[in-house]
Amino acid sequence: MKTAIEVILNTAGLTQEEQYKIFLGDLEELALESKPLSFYLKKMVTSRPELEILKQGLKAKHAQVAVVKSDYFPQIFIGGMLRFAYAPNREEPNNAYISDYFNTFSLGAGVGLKQKLGFHTTYAKLEESRAQLMELQRQNSLLNHVLPLEVKKNYYALQETQQRLEASYSSYKAGKSWFRSVGMNYGVGICDIDEMLEAYGAYIKTKTMYYKAILDFIL
Repeated sequence: MKTAIEVILNTAGLTQEEQYKIFLGDLEELALESKPLSFYLKKMVTSRPELEILKQGLKAKHAQVAVVKSDYFPQIFIGGMLRFAYAPNREEPNNAYISDYFNTFSLGAGVGLKQKLGFHTTYAKLEESRAQLMELQRQNSLLNHVLPLEVKKNYYALQETQQRLEASYSSYKAGKSWFRSVGMNYGVGICDIDEMLEAYGAYIKTKTMYYKAILDFIL
């Protein structure tokens, strides 16, 4: 087939350097690896940063709502005290008004309660936090609806491009076979230059279409 191409290029009056630039050799089929749609939908959950940001934002906002809501309820605490000291060779004063802090034992406990009385302020903060939480939930719901549609759209577009790539390669092989056959016929003198030029034109066209299909697939 290369000899047939050289005949055409020589007929066109091109130099050897110009002929070399035009002749690119045979093409091999581009190896493709396609995975099922479920793989890409599952990968979307871990590979999209906006989903992770919303997930962490929802956790933080739920915690904030719980903290603000806790201001409605009292805070109860229990405290205890134990004190013990001992020093030898000291007399016990046995007097209610005199304490010996070097020989003593005391035990005590107490219960405390704290209640914030600004219920109107707490209500306003809680409503604000709930509104922010609802907005994040709305964004999360919208994103979980839109992103799968985007993945499906790109997946089906990729499948369509892949099919065009396979079809263009089949056309390229057919065009190359035709041109090779005509080139052999021309070599033994059973066809003219016009027929070979027509076959060469078809070969170059299918080759160009295959290049374009590869470019579309990459982009």
